[in-house]
Amino acid sequence: MNAGCYRFKITDTGGDGLSFFANNDGNGYCNLDRAAGAYFKQFENDFGAEIEQYFYWNTNLVGVEEEQANATQILLMPNPAKQKVKLIANGFDERLTYSLYNIQGQVCKQERINRSDKASSIDIDLNGISAGVYFVKVQDNNNSSTVKLIVE
Repeated sequence: MNAGCYRFKITDTGGDGLSFFANNDGNGYCNLDRAAGAYFKQFENDFGAEIEQYFYWNTNLVGVEEEQANATQILLMPNPAKQKVKLIANGFDERLTYSLYNIQGQVCKQERINRSDKASSIDIDLNGISAGVYFVKVQDNNNSSTVKLIVE
């Protein structure tokens, strides 16, 4: 058994995380994966100088299979966003549709995507989208999930 309390920590001496919209220092990401299924934890890549996450883990990876659930997760980075946002849609098929709704429920943007694999992120261009609160809905043939987006 590997039960216990754990600490996960990333320190960035540059102070701009793994990806920062204002410079070209790189474009990275960090996720804690499950042995099977959706991510255990996803971290914003524009985190500044440090990420620190404490968690308890209790799994016997030898002989115990994690339940394969239809767990879906949507992450938008950065959020709030200005010109574009990166959409990470975990637990969805390669073929999916995303829709951007305004606060009145009107569709402002919609696109059908064929990703190369289930882990591929999607860049959403926000040019022409006014500042405000929006909702991004992602759906495939079996799943649907919605998350709030703030456009500055």
